Amino acid sequence: MSVLLLESALADLFLRCRRDKLGKNCNGKEFREYINSDDLQKLLWNKQGCVDNNCVDIDQYGEGQTKYSIMNFQRNPHSYTLQEIGSYNTKKGILEMTTPPENITWNPKILNFENDVPLSICSSTCKMGQRQKQMGYDNSRCCWICEDCSKHEYTNITMIDGLPNYQCQQCEKYTESKLHIYTSPVQSGDGCEKIVPQSMDVTDPFTIVILTLDVVCLLLTSALLVIYVKNKTHRLIKATSLELSYIIWFGVIFSYVSLLFYFLPLQTGCKSPGDCNNASPNTYWCYLQFLTFSLSFTTINAPMLTRVNRIYRIFKTGKKSAAKPKFIETKYQLIIVGVLVAVQVLVVVICCLVSHFGEDGVSIKINNHQADKNPTESYIACEIPYPVLLPPIIYNLLLGLACAYHAFVTRKLPDNFNESRFIGMTVYTTVIIWIAFIPAYITINSYYYKGVPLSVALLINAIITTGCLFVPRLYALRWVEGGRMNLRSMSMSLHSIGDKTKHSTTLDAKPDRKRSASSESTSPIARSPPKYFGNKESSSYESGTSTTPYLSEDSFNNISPSSSRVSSEYDAS
Repeated sequence: MSVLLLESALADLFLRCRRDKLGKNCNGKEFREYINSDDLQKLLWNKQGCVDNNCVDIDQYGEGQTKYSIMNFQRNPHSYTLQEIGSYNTKKGILEMTTPPENITWNPKILNFENDVPLSICSSTCKMGQRQKQMGYDNSRCCWICEDCSKHEYTNITMIDGLPNYQCQQCEKYTESKLHIYTSPVQSGDGCEKIVPQSMDVTDPFTIVILTLDVVCLLLTSALLVIYVKNKTHRLIKATSLELSYIIWFGVIFSYVSLLFYFLPLQTGCKSPGDCNNASPNTYWCYLQFLTFSLSFTTINAPMLTRVNRIYRIFKTGKKSAAKPKFIETKYQLIIVGVLVAVQVLVVVICCLVSHFGEDGVSIKINNHQADKNPTESYIACEIPYPVLLPPIIYNLLLGLACAYHAFVTRKLPDNFNESRFIGMTVYTTVIIWIAFIPAYITINSYYYKGVPLSVALLINAIITTGCLFVPRLYALRWVEGGRMNLRSMSMSLHSIGDKTKHSTTLDAKPDRKRSASSESTSPIARSPPKYFGNKESSSYESGTSTTPYLSEDSFNNISPSSSRVSSEYDAS
């Protein structure tokens, strides 16, 4: 019958060929070129073929309308046989079963949809939270498979030609009070609901660790500062440029306090205790976070750079002439530090003013961000654009590099003078922190975890600064014997600044019994800095014996051109 149907379709196609070619020859090659598979398929539809009163009809959809025998592959004691168990007339839609269902053998592999009897359908209805993926080369609407929607999609049902069509729809976001509000699918999967944004979670394990370290370090630093202030009149503390040291102490404590701003954001809009968990920091709080972070490093690096630059200029000038370097007095040092900090404030203000503003007219703002790993959650965080963030970071990095350079070039100062070693250790660590921080911050996509490198950078820098600059000095104050902090005897030549008169000055001190007279003449202190090393305001100290390798930058504060005998001291920290 199939041959007869194909013959009838080819005959109709041949007649169409002759009609299209206006009666010209349509045999052989011309007809083969004329045959089109799509046209032939359509001509097979609505055809009927009969052989011995057995007819096959093909409807307008290409489906055969005939009577089918239903066969069942059954196992006998010694072999397998095909048994007819019924028939189905597709034209009349009549199913006749001649065998009871319990006598039918089913292959377990063809059981579908969790039924004991296979269903004669292509697909079952999809569930909510799923979509229909059409099967077949022509995307037949009758056959599909069900696929789960993603975590941020729900099922949207539309009717196409009277049949339901299940498709996934993205949960949309909208703006509310200048915040992006995200939605997530409801549990039933047929719609979306608002995701209540969460602020920084102080119960997060990482947050607990950072806050604990921060509070402990803040308390320890405060205790060390109290000891430092109580002993400010001691020659070991007084010989460290007290004013610059106080600024560095302030920068360290300021760093610890700044870190709290990232993990304890100001909550606003709390109408009840329960609402405070879902409140958010305001925009001014974001600006405060950014400003404190930028200034934390500046208030440490600026006085440190001023101090080591002062040391460098004094020794460099002392090698060439007796001329006094400019701006080495305390008041000028404080002015220089103030200018360096003011430049950072100016950089922050300019970046906030000229950067690309958002729709609400601000460059730094609060925003709601959808979680990367769990789209059903969102969190509120301060959004700082890179054009705003990078310039202050680069400025702090330049300060650190300048400190590192001065610490490097002063590494060969007299052996007694190793203040620059601790400064160098501090600034080298700071530079490494910034070099590691910038790529880490940029590569982190989640705004929630962008606070990780910020907090770690602040914490490590503050700890290293305290440990390298102040802890050794306080340790010496408590555990180093007082006699070891005194000075050893030496001679040095000083040049007068006013009349260029050369004066020979001998320091009053007891000679070091372990050192010979010849070694004293070549002692590193013979290469010590000129008389103007330090500021006029500092006081002189008692002379004595010392074997410590320290020399303070205030060691020569009280040496005057006209003096023949002067007092000086070495930093014994």
